[in-house]
Amino acid sequence: MATIHATKDTFDDLVRTDYAVADFFGDYCPACVELAPIFTEASNDYAVLRFLKVNTSQERELAQRFDIHYIPTTIYFRNGEPVQKLVGSMDRETMDKCIAALLYEYPFPELKDE
Repeated sequence: MATIHATKDTFDDLVRTDYAVADFFGDYCPACVELAPIFTEASNDYAVLRFLKVNTSQERELAQRFDIHYIPTTIYFRNGEPVQKLVGSMDRETMDKCIAALLYEYPFPELKDE
């Protein structure tokens, strides 16, 4: 499944699913650019999840609502409710662990500064 660009008008309906992951990003952010292909690749591999992209420059209301101060920030949703918020880029292995945590209710991994 491809990523979906979410707006304040579509966001709530899009996360009202069993599982969703939202990537809050900015076009000017190097870490966001680094995360983008990993996020897209995961969206193609996990059809059971809905992968959302939220441009914080264009969707400031959503960024404020979810208390986004640093980007990239990924928020994992289960049944429309946020269950985890992680700040920073991550490699594919870490994203897979986060997705497993979401799907199987495992503890989420911590992101480490590199």
